[in-house]
Amino acid sequence: MRIGICGLGMMGRSHLANALKIDELEVAALCDIDPAKFDLSRIVPGNLPLEQVKSSLDNVPRYEQYEQMLDEAELDAMIVTTPSDLHPSMATAALEAGLHVFTEKPIAVTVEGGERVYRAVEASGKVLVVGHVVRFIPAYQKLGEWVRNQTWGPVVSAEFSRSCGLPGWGERGWFTDPARSGGMPVDLHIHDADFILHTFGPPPAVRSVRSFNSPSQTDIIETLYIYNEMPVRSWGGWVHRTSGFSAWANITFEEATVSYNTRQGDHIAVYHHDESEAVELSDAGGYETELREFVRCARAGHPSPVCPPKSAVDSLRLVYAEMESAEKNTEVTPDITPDSD
Repeated sequence: MRIGICGLGMMGRSHLANALKIDELEVAALCDIDPAKFDLSRIVPGNLPLEQVKSSLDNVPRYEQYEQMLDEAELDAMIVTTPSDLHPSMATAALEAGLHVFTEKPIAVTVEGGERVYRAVEASGKVLVVGHVVRFIPAYQKLGEWVRNQTWGPVVSAEFSRSCGLPGWGERGWFTDPARSGGMPVDLHIHDADFILHTFGPPPAVRSVRSFNSPSQTDIIETLYIYNEMPVRSWGGWVHRTSGFSAWANITFEEATVSYNTRQGDHIAVYHHDESEAVELSDAGGYETELREFVRCARAGHPSPVCPPKSAVDSLRLVYAEMESAEKNTEVTPDITPDSD
């Protein structure tokens, strides 16, 4: 399957390295408005440890405009890893050109943009997978499995946290421009909001508070997802840069409390009243796994059961309901139907 990669910043380089591991993929075109990024030995700033691209890909055509790449490159699929506000136009153009599309999350920075992409998917009959990578990370896959199977009994409560240093990378500081990134809730916090929605279903209501500090540009949102007799909370934030990245999840079931923390190794701690245990996790990388899922679904010609496109729009709806709740200082009911994908 011949793919073109549009955007060669941190995420583009990450997906390029993973694409080169997948036998079914041929990297057939690269695209970026900055030709300096075609030098694949160049260090790219970001918060991911990037694998070195050992292949120079010297014979792969380079394009500075994605429209030209779509016209000339004879592709089967396109990977979109550009600033978030560009996702809808690029994904829609590729779908209309008859290509399958993998796009980084979010599907768009507005619900309207997400709906536009979803309509293009429906009209084209092509496969779209949105990179909600938490759905593909072994720890969160295991947590979701335990919730759905009631492995330790019904869930009593759950809480999630995710933070990273204020992004200092990205062309012309686009991360901190809400019109381009959607701001911290749409760029970072959406990971946990998406997992909560995907795992527990649409909450009847949300109640959020948000703190944005202009001098430091720190941005924090905390949300209570109001399920019947089951409190679920999340905390997400861009904080000071030297704090690095951190994410954790605690879920209390009737028979156990389980805890996962990115800073405490590749295991989930399971606590009972009388004993505890550590459940070791697969070392499969979430970014490679989600790309393999895209390839599998594109080759089969059917939507991903793990991340169907409408669910990515619903995750945007949930985050915007949280932001509305914080702005209005009241509970808000997300506009999400329970029977959505």
